[in-house]
Amino acid sequence: TLLLLFFIFNGIEHIWWNHGLLVLALLAGLLGGAVYVHGFILIGQHTHKSQREVALASASVADGCGILVADVLGLVVQGCLYGANGLTDDGKPPVFRCGFSF
Repeated sequence: TLLLLFFIFNGIEHIWWNHGLLVLALLAGLLGGAVYVHGFILIGQHTHKSQREVALASASVADGCGILVADVLGLVVQGCLYGANGLTDDGKPPVFRCGFSF
């Protein structure tokens, strides 16, 4: 959460603007991947054998739903960042602008 807030703040204020941001993006990806993998490992280790298949299937569905919600929220954040920086797509402003005018 802190890295996400940092990236959003940096996208608006431009306090850090070089390739060093890739290190933080890599760190966020590695941490997210580790949480994903360890979550399924814990389900496999701590559920009863008769419930393991349902638990893994439920976790997979929840993962897909989480990705869908994150994608939709990502579009909203992208529109806000476009509005904050005055960016357009072929001269057309984004649909969602967080109150910014073009």
